[in-house]
Amino acid sequence: MHATSGKSNRRGLLIAVGAAVAIWGGGAAFRQFGARRFDFDPIPDLPGFRQVEGGTVTSTALSDPLIGLDTGRPPAPWIKNHRICSALFRSHRSGTVPVASFSDYYCPYCRVLTRELSAREAAGEITVTWHELPLLGEASVIAARAAMAADLQGGYSAFHARLMRAQFRPDPAYLAELGESAGLNVDRLLADMSNPSIDTQLQLTAGVAARFGFYGTPALVVGRTAVLGAIPVPRLNALIALEASDPEYCS
Repeated sequence: MHATSGKSNRRGLLIAVGAAVAIWGGGAAFRQFGARRFDFDPIPDLPGFRQVEGGTVTSTALSDPLIGLDTGRPPAPWIKNHRICSALFRSHRSGTVPVASFSDYYCPYCRVLTRELSAREAAGEITVTWHELPLLGEASVIAARAAMAADLQGGYSAFHARLMRAQFRPDPAYLAELGESAGLNVDRLLADMSNPSIDTQLQLTAGVAARFGFYGTPALVVGRTAVLGAIPVPRLNALIALEASDPEYCS
């Protein structure tokens, strides 16, 4: 009788502890647990930022600070520290964690990550700045330029989402089809792909990526934490929660 009662009590205690952890999931106990799951390293020459190890990286480039050479663009410019924040996070809604996402339309995991980030942004938890980092050849560059041309019409989000879902073919007819489905002026879209402002932004993004050591995609800066490579969704969620609990990031 006493042995059975003791087992029941222990079982009840374990259930109670489990319930408490679940209830405190958004509180200090969870944040401390989440913090122990990450081994942060400082980023040389970028005070206030840190990095954690990511997973698989999709890139044709090796660890080369001259990001962009493999696509025929000039070497990435050096972005000074006082310009990093404004270049990294072009917008930030109060009460959310700023996230910078560097992606390539031919990067498989970028598609998974984009869906997750879009959902979290729609839920009001994060503000995402999307950065085009086309490292996988000419088709990637064309896709990036098309998305940025769509942005000049205020249609980036819809066009970006369609490109991430599509098996992209880099020809004018396909771009026109995607643009029309996104409600864009197709003639302007194709013409704007040569807009000099796109070259400027691509170079700026390449410069920011170089400062963080992003030689492939996907890559993220979540608050003040940089991650290169695929990151599992539960780990991403824990990092977002951790950054939200201690919002000392720049914006």
